Amino acid sequence: MSIDQDLKPIIGIDTAFASVSVCILNTLDFEPMAVRVLELERGHAEALVPLISEVIKLAGLRFRDLGRVAVSVGPGSFTGVRVGLSAARAIGLAAGIEVVGVSTLSAFAAPFFGRESPVIASVIEARNGQIYFQGYTTNGATMIGPALGTVQEALLQIGPGPFWLAGTAALRVEREAAELDVSATCICQAFAPDVLDVARLGAVSSSLVFPPRPSYVTKNSY
Repeated sequence: MSIDQDLKPIIGIDTAFASVSVCILNTLDFEPMAVRVLELERGHAEALVPLISEVIKLAGLRFRDLGRVAVSVGPGSFTGVRVGLSAARAIGLAAGIEVVGVSTLSAFAAPFFGRESPVIASVIEARNGQIYFQGYTTNGATMIGPALGTVQEALLQIGPGPFWLAGTAALRVEREAAELDVSATCICQAFAPDVLDVARLGAVSSSLVFPPRPSYVTKNSY
């Protein structure tokens, strides 16, 4: 990729949860040029393409002005992830640009990297009362996971704390941790990651390491 291509804006896409989110990120200062978020349980496929067109127009760009696509790849809604990936790949193919996959676990934790916390745990609701989880050091290095399990299994893997919790299951994990005398504090209970964090992570990643394909996290991941 040329230097000029690296400096072009990035489009970020997230459809992994109960929303459709699109942004354009200026790679010169990592600030948004345009952002739109629609909260909805269904209809991601119908909503995404018009939202992409709207955000491109708001930023005053054309698709050929983009330098990269960053798209969330899960864990999250099976259907939603595929909707986002399909659109991202179509843009990448049409514009001839790289498409980078971004973990939703990483996107939830990313805003808190660099702060004074020994561990940041990203936790996302899964089926049957289980959660997807991943533990990070304050500089963003993975300590544990990604994995799938019960809250108790996650806490056993992460350790006694103290640590911060971010993600769709953060409040529930905080409550269950308190019952087990584990020091865990919810700092971000959100229905979806910030699409700007998806774009920012995509800006510093590579499709060779993080390809645009669904993230399958299983019970045996750890």
